[in-house]
Amino acid sequence: TPVHAFVFINEIMYNPIYDEPYNEWIEVYNNGNKTNLTGWTICDKDLLSGYINRSGNLNLNGTMILESKQYAIITDGGSGTEVYDNFNVKLNSIALHTEGSTICGGLSNDDEKLIVLKNENNSLIDAITYSDSWGADGNGFSLCKIPDGNGIWQECSATPGGINGLDIDFTLEITEFLPDPEGYDDGPMTGGEWAELYNN
Repeated sequence: TPVHAFVFINEIMYNPIYDEPYNEWIEVYNNGNKTNLTGWTICDKDLLSGYINRSGNLNLNGTMILESKQYAIITDGGSGTEVYDNFNVKLNSIALHTEGSTICGGLSNDDEKLIVLKNENNSLIDAITYSDSWGADGNGFSLCKIPDGNGIWQECSATPGGINGLDIDFTLEITEFLPDPEGYDDGPMTGGEWAELYNN
C-alpha cells in the first residue's frame, strides 16, 4: 500500500518526437504536504537534484523539496537530457534526474512498462504499468492523469511541470448567423434567428 498517498506519478513522455532517450521524462505531482524527496527512487535508481544537459553540466540543482501542489520533472542521468531544450518545462517545477543513465532503463515504446516510485524507506509511493495502446506513441503527446494526481490516465498535450489538460482541436466553425431578423426572433425557419456551422 502506498504510504505517501498524495505524491503521484502524473505524466509520462515515453516516446517523444525528438531523439530518444534524451527527451524522455516523467512528471511527479504533490497533491499533499511539502515532501523531501531525498533518498527516493524511480525504478530502484536514486533521484538526484537538478538535470544534466548533453554537455554533462548539472543545472537547476537547487532542491529536493517538493512543495504542496508542485511538480517535479525526472530526466535521464549520466547520458544527459535535451528535455529542457525541446519542451516548455514550467520554471516553478523542480528538476530531478536519475542516477542511472536512462529513466527506468529506457521507457518502452512497444510493450508494457512498469514505473515504480519509492521513498527513502523503500516503501512504495506509486506505481504504473503503461502501454503504448493508451496513446501518445510518437505523436508529440504524453500520457497524463486528468485531473492531476488521482485522475484517469489518457493521451494529452505535454505539459511538463504544469497542469494536465486536453488540447482540443475544434473543427466546427460558426460562419454566419442572424441575431436580429425582421420578423420574430423565435419564428420558424427561415424567418427567425439562425446560425450556420461549417465543418473544416
